[in-house]
Amino acid sequence: MGDIEEVKNTGIIRDELGRFVEGVSGNPKGTPPLTSEQKIAKKVAKELISDYKQKLAEALPQISPVLIASAIAGEIAAIKELHDRVMGKAPQPVVGGDEDWKPIQIVFKKDEPIPPETTGGV
Repeated sequence: MGDIEEVKNTGIIRDELGRFVEGVSGNPKGTPPLTSEQKIAKKVAKELISDYKQKLAEALPQISPVLIASAIAGEIAAIKELHDRVMGKAPQPVVGGDEDWKPIQIVFKKDEPIPPETTGGV
């Protein structure tokens, strides 16, 4: 499958893996047009980002030696920042998704020992 004529004849628009077949859109009406406010906001955001990138590029020659020196001196935050920039951040697990899942807050009294199961086995 994958031929648009076959789709027209059979009416099947997805393949056996559930993906849209070639030539068939999952959004036949297309993306809705932006309102004038959305267009202005998008333009302003692009300008702000462009300005930020320019200022960052100008400051980078002064920032990077300081960051590298901090990392060499043993500052963990600087080491982590450099590592994340060079190696890429580790993927973050997605938590939740279950309607019954709710965040909880655990409060311990000052003199109460922390149970071992809350320390990640440390």
